[in-house]
Amino acid sequence: MATPNLTSTTMKRLAFIRLMYQQGVDQSHLPEPLMYTSVLTFHDAVEWFLLLSGEHLGASVSGNTEFKKYWTELSPAKCANGVVLTGQVGMRRLNDWRNGFKHAGALPGRDHVEQARASVTTFFEENTPTVFGVLFDGIDMADLVPQTSTRQKIKMATASNTTGDRAEAMALLVEAFDELFDSRIYPNGARPTPFSFGPTIRYALREQEIVQTVRQPDSSGLPPGNPRRLGEQIREITDVTMAVQNAMRVVALGISYAEYRRFLDLTPRVWVNIKNESIRNFPQGYAPNQEEFDYCQRFVVTVALRLAELNAHTVPPSWKTT
Repeated sequence: MATPNLTSTTMKRLAFIRLMYQQGVDQSHLPEPLMYTSVLTFHDAVEWFLLLSGEHLGASVSGNTEFKKYWTELSPAKCANGVVLTGQVGMRRLNDWRNGFKHAGALPGRDHVEQARASVTTFFEENTPTVFGVLFDGIDMADLVPQTSTRQKIKMATASNTTGDRAEAMALLVEAFDELFDSRIYPNGARPTPFSFGPTIRYALREQEIVQTVRQPDSSGLPPGNPRRLGEQIREITDVTMAVQNAMRVVALGISYAEYRRFLDLTPRVWVNIKNESIRNFPQGYAPNQEEFDYCQRFVVTVALRLAELNAHTVPPSWKTT
């Protein structure tokens, strides 16, 4: 393994490569034909890696270097700091599938996608330590996150996962997401924004509480009509309103609702009590695996990047003063 000597810019580019790779993994698990685009994503991630490797090692490569020639150009025979890259056969296959798909309209099959995923995974795991002196799984995608507090939370989650406390790591990712989400809904405390869609209903009355409120205290004990049914309906309307409001906020912020639901399914419930203490509620038997942690980490990083992009679209008009 080479001695790490990486600039912050190089680490950010490696983080982006890993993010792109993991997006390819997600695409590869989609049903046909949606999975086919993973071949393009995998190829882009590998090509980015090869170009960055050339820059890092001081090789004579550029964006015009032919894909298959990187193995030669980065070798010790051609570069003073060169290395022997592995995976050439698998990457040549990937390049052929990508060119056939992109330039000739030849659809890759499920077998091609699965082979590409396996070959690219092995390529990154074997060559990242060789070129950059770090493990591929050790590249922290939090380096891409511009929000300081969120970046720190994600790094804390990565550290907890590395030490074996994956449940705590998932809880920290929830805290990171909630911080991002709330910053767009209520950036100035209680003042709503266009993304708020009304005040947040934090406590829904129970049906019996509503019945007791509407029941008239007369001698008959029951007012005209059916207060119990009214209480049930008010509670149902409240439940629907809360669910729809939350979904609208998610979608309005450019977050995939399907990805958000999976994030909720994989993570524990986390909230802050009146003492400002973070409380975790883990489901019985809670034991997320590494792939599920990677998914949630990638989700939070993606949300952070989307919300950072959103800032450019929410700048006040030039004629308004702050």
